[in-house]
Amino acid sequence: EVDNALFLVERTVLPAVAEFYQAFDAELACAYPNATRRRAFLTLASWMGGDRDGHPFVTPAVSVETLARHRRLALAHYSRECDALIGELTHARPGAPPAEPFQPGEVFRSRLLGLREGLRSPRADPASFLRELEAIQGELRELGSWRSASGRLARLIHQVRALGFHLAQLDFRDHS
Repeated sequence: EVDNALFLVERTVLPAVAEFYQAFDAELACAYPNATRRRAFLTLASWMGGDRDGHPFVTPAVSVETLARHRRLALAHYSRECDALIGELTHARPGAPPAEPFQPGEVFRSRLLGLREGLRSPRADPASFLRELEAIQGELRELGSWRSASGRLARLIHQVRALGFHLAQLDFRDHS
């Protein structure tokens, strides 16, 4: 049950969250040019792995493993997105120091590599990850790279805002 749900989340929900927020923000800007959405309002929740009412195989250990699998899926997705962004964001920042292992000035690639590596840490923090993605987006906009700031990077920011590192809230239902 959990495997099926995570398969669907990975292939449908993750892309749909990003597409929804891009469309919502575009419509908001058309209707209210001075308004800005500041936070995510969609959340994801599931009972799979937490429904122990009449299901003898759903134990507390199963629930803990379900939560761990949610986190692993979210972090793996974000890591793949960082990899894709490393391939896309070849922009150089004028006057920037060399960014190993990339060409001098390719600071965005270097920072994304650091972010991707940081996702492997048990101390990985969604708020810090998000702040750094938003900082990169802001700097790309300062350089006039609006298209790059509004593409894959913006979609990843939407996903992290809405789903964090937990992916979905797990609802619990114990035996009545």
